[in-house]
Amino acid sequence: MIYAVAKRRDMGSIARLFVESFAERLGHAGARLPAPVLIEQALRLFYDADPRSFLVAQQGPDIAGYAFAPHPRSALWRAAVVRGHALRWLWQWPVIWRPAGLSPLRLMITVQGQGRIPAVLWRSRDPGEARLLLAAVRPDLRGQGVGTNLVRHALAAWRHRGVARVRLPIPVDDEGARRLLLKAGFREAAEGRGLRRWSVMEREL
Repeated sequence: MIYAVAKRRDMGSIARLFVESFAERLGHAGARLPAPVLIEQALRLFYDADPRSFLVAQQGPDIAGYAFAPHPRSALWRAAVVRGHALRWLWQWPVIWRPAGLSPLRLMITVQGQGRIPAVLWRSRDPGEARLLLAAVRPDLRGQGVGTNLVRHALAAWRHRGVARVRLPIPVDDEGARRLLLKAGFREAAEGRGLRRWSVMEREL
C-alpha cells in the first residue's frame, strides 16, 4: 500500500468512495445525499483551496482509501471565488444543495458528526488547531489498518504544516470513529461542553 498526497484527478475516485462510505450516515442525519458529480465538485473546491488536504492510500492503480485533513487556515472562500466554484454553487443552490439541506462545507461537517455539530465544537480561533478530519476505506480492505495509517499520515502532514493540536468532535455513540482515533494516538478529552451527545477526541502534535 502506498500513501501519498492526492492529485486533482483523484477527486472522482474519492467522490465515489465518499458516496459509498457515507450515504447511510447522511441519511441518519436527515440529509439527502447530492449526486456523485456534485460531491466531486465539492471535493474539487476543497482541493483547490488546500491541495495538500487530501491523502490517499493506493493499491496499484486503484485508490483504496483517503483522508481529508484540511489545514485550519485553508483559503476556502478565496479558492471558491477565484476558481469559479462560488458562481457554480450559487447556480446549483436552489435546486440541488438547498433541498438536501447542505452546502459543501456542511456536507463534510455533517459526515464527521452524523448530523449538526454545534458550532462551539467545530469552530476554533486557534490557527494551529484542526477540528475536521474524515477518512474512508474501501469495504473489502477495512479492518486491515488502512484507515489508521491514513489518519497517522494526516497527523504527520498537519505537524509538518505547523498544526499543533487536533480536537475532533464526534458523536458519543460513534464507536468506529472512536476506536480508529484511539489507535492513532488520540485520547478522549471530554464531552462537548455539556452537550451530552458529543465527545472530543484530542491529540497534541
